[in-house]
Amino acid sequence: MKQCQNTKGIECYFVPITNCTKDNIKNVFDPGRNHQRDLVPSIFKGNDLDWWRAQATRYMIGNPQPWLKEYIRKQRIILFGKDEIPDNVINVHVRHGDKWKEMKLLPFSDYMDRANIIRKVHPEVDKIFLSTEDPQVIEETKNYPTWKFYYTNETRTNTVAPPRASFTNLFIGADCDYFIGTLASNWDRMIDEFRKTSIDPERKYIPLNNGQWIINRVQKSIYIIFNLVLIVVIVKILMNVPLIYIYYLIFENNIKRNYFYKYTWL
Repeated sequence: MKQCQNTKGIECYFVPITNCTKDNIKNVFDPGRNHQRDLVPSIFKGNDLDWWRAQATRYMIGNPQPWLKEYIRKQRIILFGKDEIPDNVINVHVRHGDKWKEMKLLPFSDYMDRANIIRKVHPEVDKIFLSTEDPQVIEETKNYPTWKFYYTNETRTNTVAPPRASFTNLFIGADCDYFIGTLASNWDRMIDEFRKTSIDPERKYIPLNNGQWIINRVQKSIYIIFNLVLIVVIVKILMNVPLIYIYYLIFENNIKRNYFYKYTWL
């Protein structure tokens, strides 16, 4: 099947999310209204930002173009002998490449340490679907003879992977029973968001380097909280308003807007 027929950009790979034009949208939505309050069913209004991000991600890129869907199907058959993911598979996504600009790259052995933790709890888990742009990681799988590794047959250069390969790994990996990745990678978080909308939510995500990446977030949050406390004190002095009410207005709403990933441990 021919790729990207008369399309370009993201629509080469995914079916457009709407056929509405900008004029159509302007006619329907009034920018001055709070459409979240008007349109969101009450059953969903209590969900946090983590949940909404997952739904938005799946909605925007959850429907591949026919040619990509067929390619992914063929890759599943090549890897597993059938068009489905077998049980007891861990998706391990090793993010290397240019990620060194943002964090210290983690060796493959760190990921395998987590895989062995899963196996101690669930001895039946013995298969890994490995996605990475680093050919050295593929070579290192030879050091783990007790594991069965699956990975797509593509040229890896430890640079940005081609979109077709990346999206194939995304869709296959998101359907595995377990996931091991780093919270410092946007791609890893997208895999986790796909998982939240496609499989049993009890299936585990085991993150690496959660401390390293969020330490700046934690420090920043402490700084923000310190300043908020200072503001509360000033407001309390200037206004004769019960302190507990000010706390609720500032802290509770701020916490609801903050976005921290929920870790799922064994």
